[in-house]
Amino acid sequence: MRLKTFRIRNYRSIIDTGVVEVDDEKTILVGPNEAGKSAILRALQQVSPPEGDASFDPLRDYPRRLYNNISTGKLKPSDIEVATAIFEVTADDSESLPEEWDDVQYSFTRKMDNNAVHHLIGGPEAAYYRDIKLELGRIAAAA
Repeated sequence: MRLKTFRIRNYRSIIDTGVVEVDDEKTILVGPNEAGKSAILRALQQVSPPEGDASFDPLRDYPRRLYNNISTGKLKPSDIEVATAIFEVTADDSESLPEEWDDVQYSFTRKMDNNAVHHLIGGPEAAYYRDIKLELGRIAAAA
């Protein structure tokens, strides 16, 4: 899978990057000093942080001018989305996946409390254990 788009919100000097598309070959972040280029990369790194890397800390990482919303309880760190990355299946990946998974995208969002939310976009309908058990029961009864 490869990174297709990302969006950084509520991180240090970054309020919202909007959705940033990542090119297959290269993507360039351009801006003056102190514009937030490194902050974007640090937040994006938290999608899959290296071992020993510091996690998000609301006091350090939430935009200072908005921190009062956390300290007064108007916002909870668990409700604040910081880094969202969407990955797509590459040609190499699709060779080892069933055909219905070719256009599936994987979305991962890291929140300010360091918990994550992830889901599949465009994937086949989810199968539940209870449904499989029912179907196996029907197959056994028909045999």
